[in-house]
Amino acid sequence: MNAVCSPRCTCHGHGTCISHAPGAAEALGASEPVEPSEPLELLAVAGGLGKAASKGPSDPEFNVRQLRSHGAAPRTAAVHAAQTVGAPPQELTQTLTAAPPGLVKALMQVLDLPDQAAPEDVAAALGADPQMTLTLCAVKRASEIAMGSKEEALQLVGFPPNAGIQDPEGVRNKLAELFSTYLAEIWEIVQVSSVFKELSVPVSSWRRPWADALVTARHAQQLWAPHLAVSPHDFYQLLSGLGIGVAVLDRVVSPQLAEEAHGELETLADQGKLSEFSQSTCNPGSRHLWLRFGGVNVGPVPPALQRLGEALAGLPGALEAKAKEAQVPCPRLRLVPNLMAATYGHGSHYVPHKDMYSGGSCGFENTRMLTILCYLNPQWQPGDGGELRLFNTSPAPPSSPGPGSAVPRLLGITADHSESMTSSSHGTAHVDIAPLLGRLVIFRSREVWHGIQPSATARRWAVTLWVLAEDGPE
Repeated sequence: MNAVCSPRCTCHGHGTCISHAPGAAEALGASEPVEPSEPLELLAVAGGLGKAASKGPSDPEFNVRQLRSHGAAPRTAAVHAAQTVGAPPQELTQTLTAAPPGLVKALMQVLDLPDQAAPEDVAAALGADPQMTLTLCAVKRASEIAMGSKEEALQLVGFPPNAGIQDPEGVRNKLAELFSTYLAEIWEIVQVSSVFKELSVPVSSWRRPWADALVTARHAQQLWAPHLAVSPHDFYQLLSGLGIGVAVLDRVVSPQLAEEAHGELETLADQGKLSEFSQSTCNPGSRHLWLRFGGVNVGPVPPALQRLGEALAGLPGALEAKAKEAQVPCPRLRLVPNLMAATYGHGSHYVPHKDMYSGGSCGFENTRMLTILCYLNPQWQPGDGGELRLFNTSPAPPSSPGPGSAVPRLLGITADHSESMTSSSHGTAHVDIAPLLGRLVIFRSREVWHGIQPSATARRWAVTLWVLAEDGPE
């Protein structure tokens, strides 16, 4: 099994980093620093991108069932706090059927079910309180390992080699905590996957004049036919050298709108609206917040972030239309009108990963096609860190994998279920993209390996919009 960092890093609001990052050009053998991408003609007018958010449910911590009626993306804490306790077996079976198969396979292995088990069997094994069932599985496995004093488990929790004999209870408790957290993340994704699928709409319903005027056929080529996207600009030559689907757009979001959105995020952070600091080994120290700018019962979303979300939501439809005009094969795209704002600071980072899960095409994570990032960092300077690192292939595994890489193996999970996996390739070429104010980065979620470099500042902000796709090109 490939090394696995975590079934999910809740920080999907990656930033990105390009030109101003030291060493970006050298990574591909260039002798000069990478310059920013060429200016684009259109500057977004902050006042013309949409209206302020309408009022929605006052309490952001509502549960997964309510998501279906409110059209909302959950905060991680909300899903942990309101698991599907007492859900009818039929509803639980439907949830499992819509979830990524790799994740369901992982649950089957934890529950000691046969490979041929149907979703109905998994639902029956999970029972009326799936979270409690998985917690008991975690405690049981932790007890077995602690009594055996397994060396790998001891290293995982930072105990000396003989700790299993001297303090088996301490080893068991620490392992149970790690295992329970890991399984809770899997269960969260299983629940959310079907909800996102239900809430998605065709991107044509979010067409915006701003995006239609901004997007060109070359942007569609950069994403779905990078070999055709020839550019005289050094930066795009570097991206073309990677051979991956990515487009970078500078100076297209007005500085006023970007700075207002940044200020609103800072206020939300100061008000305690963000998630707790991530304890995941994939993105330690990150924090995030979901912003529901469209659908039923929107908001409450601050006005600048509302306008920004509506503007970004116009990009997928424009890209789909330009791809069709240029005869570039492009899947049919769908959209859930939710932004995720994420912040990194004081050394927090994100290990290399892809924005999808393995094991089939069902579920929100597996139907992602595009990741759209907008950076909101007015004072960013070289040396501040937080650059987005894009790789031309899967990066080499770390020399010292973090604790998360051993958790699924210790749980007996061999199913291919994670987005944050690495291969044995070495010498991978990469480009770093600086998280400059108003910069947009769009890349193919299913194929592009990327990570976030450690951030040296207190808060480095990015908002992310994920675009889904139906299977197969149009």
